[in-house]
Amino acid sequence: MVHEGIVLKTASGTVNWEWYDQSQGLVKWTFANTGNKQGSYVLMRGAAQNDTVIEAAYVFGTAFNAIYLANPEDFGTHLMTEVSPLVDKGITANSPPMALVTDSSGNRMIAFIFTLGAGQEWSMLEGGFTAGYQPATPTLVPVKFDKVATYCWAWNSIQCEGYNEQSGTNLPCPANPLTISTASFTAEVPLEPEFIDQINDGNCDAGTGKSSGSAGAKTCILQILKGIENQDTEDVIAGIECLLGTLDLTEKLVQHLIWEKIKKLDKL
Repeated sequence: MVHEGIVLKTASGTVNWEWYDQSQGLVKWTFANTGNKQGSYVLMRGAAQNDTVIEAAYVFGTAFNAIYLANPEDFGTHLMTEVSPLVDKGITANSPPMALVTDSSGNRMIAFIFTLGAGQEWSMLEGGFTAGYQPATPTLVPVKFDKVATYCWAWNSIQCEGYNEQSGTNLPCPANPLTISTASFTAEVPLEPEFIDQINDGNCDAGTGKSSGSAGAKTCILQILKGIENQDTEDVIAGIECLLGTLDLTEKLVQHLIWEKIKKLDKL
């Protein structure tokens, strides 16, 4: 009997983007599994303005995940509990599910998951690329399914309130911290989320569901430390704003004055 080696099945992913409607700031993402077995991936992508990279690549979905999941009728996404290839509903209706991802450094994040069958292609739209902005340095990173479990997720307030502020909307935000049930994946490399969340195993402690607990405050402090380490003023200010949001301040005028003072720091 002759053995000429074992052919390993692989799942290799590629991603590219093109303008769908540049006047409206819409780009079309196309994801492809060029391997011969099903694979799941996260997208790392940054941003450029006038061909100059101004934001380093981070995991797609980690910027506004809280508001996405709180408003499925607006964004078409959900937390996945089983792994199956994405269904093509048409490019204007396509939206990937989200799940927990743990990278090689032990960092946890809620991100979009792209699961593709062997040889499958799938496309979606992303908006917001106006005023000379466009995606930069996109990379598709494979992730491996681990399990479905329950977690307590304390998220940065900017992941919901920041979206409303930028888009001029008034969509509701979920509880913070929030108990979630979701599939979890692991990545064999370090990943960079846009904001640092605190995600622990099991249900959140009984309470009001507000971010006034220690988990919410810890999330904000981690964001401040990340900004200091990277010398990123925006991250530091975002973390301070988040920390203020965990305080039980009943006087709205006081909250408003503090927030306005913090925002002015970015201009110094």
